[in-house]
Amino acid sequence: MDRISSLPDNVIDAILKCLSIRDVVQTSILSHAWRDQLSTVSQLVFDKETFPCPEDQQQKDYDNKIARIIDQVLLLHQGTINRFKLSVDLTSYPDIDRWIRYLSRHGVAELILEIWKDSPYRLPSSFFSWKGITNLKLYRCIFHPPSSFNGFNRLTVLDLQEVTSTDEELGRLLSLCPSLRKLRLKDVDCTTLRISNQELVDLSIEGKQIQLYLESTPSSSCSIHCIFF
Repeated sequence: MDRISSLPDNVIDAILKCLSIRDVVQTSILSHAWRDQLSTVSQLVFDKETFPCPEDQQQKDYDNKIARIIDQVLLLHQGTINRFKLSVDLTSYPDIDRWIRYLSRHGVAELILEIWKDSPYRLPSSFFSWKGITNLKLYRCIFHPPSSFNGFNRLTVLDLQEVTSTDEELGRLLSLCPSLRKLRLKDVDCTTLRISNQELVDLSIEGKQIQLYLESTPSSSCSIHCIFF
């Protein structure tokens, strides 16, 4: 048995919480004990700081590398995933579709999805059946929900930046999030926005000027911050 494997589980768990997911994956290759611990990591963060795309590497090779890593992590994972962040220079959207389907089926509570390269990412149909999501941040995504979309009943925090949608679709989304408490919109493609979320306490809008209507919203207890240009 190696020295790593001989450490108590609580010590290994404490160390893992201080490591990036890249370091965790690399360490799990060296030790079976750490591989077992990897399967229970509750926060999975894949970002550009952890997985940068080298200038001399082909985009396809980078996409394949990231896809293999994330597939491996999700395949080995057996516990609860509370938070999943994907913010890398990935252009392989079918891979993202597959991960979204996995995460939605496993009731992940928080999703941060930031698209940095290529065209905006169109959210797949599986995204709109997500039941347990409470925190959602989208950057450069296309939001076109199907007619069967019933909303996100547990969603409390919503952050949309450079998201493509229609006034009707965005209004419908907000109306179907009864627990929403914090809403941030930045450079969102809309002209008119109606908000009637009674639980809302923090509203932030930044971007081109829009017509904003607050309906049945407790404005006396809601902090509103708008920057239009």
